[in-house]
Amino acid sequence: MSAFRRGGLLSIILGVAMLLVLLTMGITQETPLGSVDGSVRMGESGLPLPGAAIIISPVFVNADTPKDRVVFSDKKGEFFVNALPAGEYKIEASAKAHTLPATQISVREGAVTALDLELKPKDPELRLYTSQRVFMPDETPQVEARGFGRDQTLNVEVYKIDVHQFLAKGSVQAALNTLGDNYYGEKQGRPEAFGEQIAAFDHKVQNADAEGTFMDVLTLDKLGEGFYWIQCKMGNLTRGSFISVSRIALVTKSAAAESLCYVTDLKTGHPVAGAVLQLGEKDKFTAAGKTNSEGLATIKVSSQDGRTLVMASFGASQALSSFYSRSGGDEGSGAAQPGIALFAYTDRPIYRPGDDIQFKGFVRKLVGSDYKLPGAGQVTCEVRDADYTLVKTFTADLKSNGSFTGHYPTADDSSPGDYSFKFKAFGQQQDLSFTLAAYRKPEFTIKVSWSRPRYTMGEKAKATVKCEYYFGGPVAGAKVTANIYRNQDWGWDDPDAEEYQFESESYDTGGAGGEFVENMEGVTDANGEATFEFVTKRDKEDQDPDYAPNYTYTLTADVAEAGDKYFSGEGSVKVTQGDYALAVEPDVYIVAPGQTVNVSVKTFKHENKSPYPNRTVELVYGIEKWTGRELAFIDLGRTQVRTGPDGKA
Repeated sequence: MSAFRRGGLLSIILGVAMLLVLLTMGITQETPLGSVDGSVRMGESGLPLPGAAIIISPVFVNADTPKDRVVFSDKKGEFFVNALPAGEYKIEASAKAHTLPATQISVREGAVTALDLELKPKDPELRLYTSQRVFMPDETPQVEARGFGRDQTLNVEVYKIDVHQFLAKGSVQAALNTLGDNYYGEKQGRPEAFGEQIAAFDHKVQNADAEGTFMDVLTLDKLGEGFYWIQCKMGNLTRGSFISVSRIALVTKSAAAESLCYVTDLKTGHPVAGAVLQLGEKDKFTAAGKTNSEGLATIKVSSQDGRTLVMASFGASQALSSFYSRSGGDEGSGAAQPGIALFAYTDRPIYRPGDDIQFKGFVRKLVGSDYKLPGAGQVTCEVRDADYTLVKTFTADLKSNGSFTGHYPTADDSSPGDYSFKFKAFGQQQDLSFTLAAYRKPEFTIKVSWSRPRYTMGEKAKATVKCEYYFGGPVAGAKVTANIYRNQDWGWDDPDAEEYQFESESYDTGGAGGEFVENMEGVTDANGEATFEFVTKRDKEDQDPDYAPNYTYTLTADVAEAGDKYFSGEGSVKVTQGDYALAVEPDVYIVAPGQTVNVSVKTFKHENKSPYPNRTVELVYGIEKWTGRELAFIDLGRTQVRTGPDGKA
């Protein structure tokens, strides 16, 4: 009995000892953890800064180093990061218009590191966006102002421009660049030098967020036919944008020393006969011809600097078209040597800020049917940023084999965007683009789907943003910021025509996503989904269904997950003016008086071009004639047809 007790006691002692050993091993192998509890505020006001991204990165990187942690400040400007391995970290923070440079912090085991981060405001910024560049006289022009700054009042000025005065500057593009870069070093840099001010008003910013960034629509009074410079001032910043008010449009197609010009009525789409064409050469316009009954004219073109400007005039309306001709060199560089070919490329198309961009190029001279070496020389290199502002100019030596090499080191704080090189040699030039992007590998997917494949204007659209991890499972509790944009969609709808779709136009001087519609916020549910609804509104200018455009609406979703991850996605849907599409086509386009014309009618669905049967269509036929400056329609008759089960009649 005593022996048993002694044996049992020994077993217990050994078991306890082993447990203590295992417990000690577990403690020694456990990673020491700490946490960070902080707040962010704006340096200029001391107010909390919500929605700021805080990035915490380990200073010493090895195979066991934890990944970067990214969190976002809440509505009170506060954030908390738990379970951080003890050690040295660098912390950075940024928002739309505020930033904090990298700062080193220490995280201690079992301790909470308290941080009070003051983000400095970026320099004031102002940009003008024109999602529509050409307006008709009965339309209300609008431009979009985006920016950041303490001054929340915009001074808007409208100038009616004389294009002939632009040519005195050297070219229309040179004059626009002068105004757009806000260069007032000489008198002709001012808009008053090109025309007269016809309107001015102050606009109080209405859509500023907590940081002071804003996105406002500036609505102008209706303008008469002509060219206009819209100038906006905020504090010391001045930005401008060019718009046209016209009833006509000009399309050009060039080849060799000729250009085919087509002038059409913007409202009816019909050709305009008798439009006067002028060619912009040096410092004046010269007569080039008139359009025929089909709105067409072929004109002779020549350009000293490689760019040709054509202007069409009909009544008070004017339209411009500018295209590049390969017959000349760069503006201001002198005439190019004949037969000079220049080609350059970079080592890769995309870089991160701070990367050193390597480039290489070749120059050859065409002699007869052979390429020869051009001889010694230098290649001038220009670097321009996403706003086409000149960043740096330098030269590269042209080697004996006709090649040149060089590099351009980007700064660590360079703004992401599309940049470009301009290489010049022997009067010839080449533009080459590259992209700076701060990229992080996504850890979850973002898919934007719509409740229907298409909506009719005026209906409520419903979009679902679904977030899933790549390894499976929904991303629940993630904050979703949704921005809605739209672009006019002039797609070709005929189901029997070739499969071709015009791209939605986005005339935007800064690369925006089109006309801004609405901003919304939401949180993903247990299935990783967030739903957004908005009403598709018809503009006042779109009330006439004969000329109202269809639109492509795009939802961009920025998703910030509670687990420190932040990524973006987008999806688009078509919004049409009617429930179905209509195509009308005659069997012939040119007829003799008294000849019978057969017309085919088709009604079909927008989303899949399948027949939309049993629709009653009213056909109105007549004659269109220009009387002075107005288009008159002589109604000759009306008839109704009804499409069959196949949608045709």
